[in-house]
Amino acid sequence: MSDYKKVIIFLLIVFSIAVPLRYAFAIEGDVNIISKFLSINFLGMLILLIAALLLQRTSKRKFARYALLGISIALLGFYTSGCICPIGAFQNLPLIFTNIDNSEFIYYLVFTLLPVSLAILAGRIFCGNVCPIGAVSEVMFKIGTKLKLNKGGSGLVKLKYSRYFKYGFMAFLIVLTAMTGMALFCWLDPFATLFALSGSSVSIGILVCVLFTSLFISRAWCRVICPYGALLGIVSALSSRLKLRSATAHIDKKLCTNCGLCQKSCPVDAIENGVIRQSECINCGECRSKCKRGSLK
Repeated sequence: MSDYKKVIIFLLIVFSIAVPLRYAFAIEGDVNIISKFLSINFLGMLILLIAALLLQRTSKRKFARYALLGISIALLGFYTSGCICPIGAFQNLPLIFTNIDNSEFIYYLVFTLLPVSLAILAGRIFCGNVCPIGAVSEVMFKIGTKLKLNKGGSGLVKLKYSRYFKYGFMAFLIVLTAMTGMALFCWLDPFATLFALSGSSVSIGILVCVLFTSLFISRAWCRVICPYGALLGIVSALSSRLKLRSATAHIDKKLCTNCGLCQKSCPVDAIENGVIRQSECINCGECRSKCKRGSLK
């Protein structure tokens, strides 16, 4: 399936979700909900996701990815003060069981499902190419590499088992938000504090710890804590296992010489013993750029 066909299917999925939801709920003030979907935040996310999908196979893939991440930091990060991002939208979804109004719920749901829909078709493209949080984490790790605080790749520590923590954390947040009627994590989110340039002393402390850790470990937040990354990881793995994707990133055993360059270069330790773990792969393309025999497909 070509990338252009994937874009068309992606848009069809988005509209097939948004339109029925619009009529499934009684909403007062259509202008309010329409303005949300025409906001720079929503349209910017949609355009960046489509661009990331179309640029997956270009010769200037690495440059394009960095450009998208830079735009994401500026637009989805500082311009909108980090609110509302897909992670924040996901955290707010359980409020449907408490006091959230229908228009807000529809917006949160569609915003959350944008990257999820793309994950079904092409994996965790959002995480590796669009997410402003991942972008900041990557910048910090690059700084750490320049300062010789890490040796590149995934960093100084292999997060073989701790990466499963994010799945439990995701479940905990869903239950906690549904029970309390408040998106408590939004008040402690370190990256919301960073992009808004303000926050509580607790969130600032968490931010400092996360940024400091990112100097030594590649995408530590994404791999261990991020609840939305956990959701996308589950969707990506399931879509690959159920063969919902026309093509899944894999290593061609006929071309592979077991040199290990792909595994060493992977920033999230998604490659083990010649197998790409779909739940962890963020479609960054680092392994493809390092492979000299073109065995990464």
